[in-house]
Amino acid sequence: SYRHIHEVFAEASRRQADVLCLQETGLTAHQLPGAARFAQSNGWQLLGTPARAGSHSGRGGTALLAREPLALQRLHSHLDDEGQILVGEVHGSTPLTVVCAYRRPGAEGELLDAALAPLQGRSWVLATDWNMNPDGTEFGRHVRRLGGLLAATSQHVRSSRPTDSVWVVPGLLTGESSPLPVLSDHGGSAVSLNCQPWSTSSGPARLSPLLVDLSLCPRPTPFSGG
Repeated sequence: SYRHIHEVFAEASRRQADVLCLQETGLTAHQLPGAARFAQSNGWQLLGTPARAGSHSGRGGTALLAREPLALQRLHSHLDDEGQILVGEVHGSTPLTVVCAYRRPGAEGELLDAALAPLQGRSWVLATDWNMNPDGTEFGRHVRRLGGLLAATSQHVRSSRPTDSVWVVPGLLTGESSPLPVLSDHGGSAVSLNCQPWSTSSGPARLSPLLVDLSLCPRPTPFSGG
């Protein structure tokens, strides 16, 4: 949740990360402006969707953060009783679409289309706390039909199966996932990605999502291959 943001920023700094995707922030609509100001004071731009009010008050909430001077643009957001979807675009020479999605446990609604529609025809990363095993489920099958590759998984500390996942467009995956320190009630995984479409003045970028209710994308560096 957002109460771990100091640890998140510390881990992002250690990994030279540039983009964060967070789920279950717990931030309300009234808290988001303050969170954006706090992030900005630490060198980050923040976009978010609020945690759900009402019968599922405090559940969920998503956020995308980009380290300055990267530009981050909101493309779309979707909120209902079942969860939240936040779609942003990180601007380099070619934009990279990043979808951050949260689905509450036991949800039976139609969040899937809202999560997958923005992926069509783009270079994308999909980071989810879907509260569902990505393997052998309709969710995983749909993402794979779009050509998505499962780059990393993680889970709640009391779960025996993955519930969180990072998916990428074909051509980005270049490495195996590895475990990361637990920052909240979820474990973590990291994976190296070749962001060939997202190049900088110094050459193609490298992307390495971290999944601990979030994913991290490291600072652009020249891609050495492999």
